[in-house]
Amino acid sequence: MRTDLGDGWSIDLPPGDGTLTTSRLTWRCATADSILTTLAGEVPPGATGRTSESGRGGVGVRAAWFYPGRLLGYHFIDGDCLETDLAGPDPTWTVTAWRSVRWLRPAPDRSPTADDHRRSPPRR
Repeated sequence: MRTDLGDGWSIDLPPGDGTLTTSRLTWRCATADSILTTLAGEVPPGATGRTSESGRGGVGVRAAWFYPGRLLGYHFIDGDCLETDLAGPDPTWTVTAWRSVRWLRPAPDRSPTADDHRRSPPRR
C-alpha cells in the first residue's frame, strides 16, 4: 500500500518485516557519479556496497548504501532530497521499498493522493 510521506513524496512498503525512517535534505541535483562521491564522506562507515540509478516516478536519481540489515537511500529531485533509512532482515524488502519511492509535484491547492501516485507524473 502506498504511504504518503508529505510534500509529494510517497513509498510503497512491501509486505514483510521492516522499518522506515525518513528525513529531508536540501540538495542541488547532480549526476549519479557526483552524488555518490559527495555522499561517500557523509554516510556512516561500514557500508558493504553502494549503488545509484536513474529514478522514475518523478525521482531524478536515487542512490543507496548497503549495511547488514539496513539500506540508507537517497532520492533526488531539483533542490530536494528524501533520505530513507530502511531496515529489515530481508534485503529484497529494503531494495524493493527503496525503488518504490515516488515524487509527484503537488498541485498548489492540495496534497497528492494515493490515486495521483498510480498515474504517471508529467514529463519534465
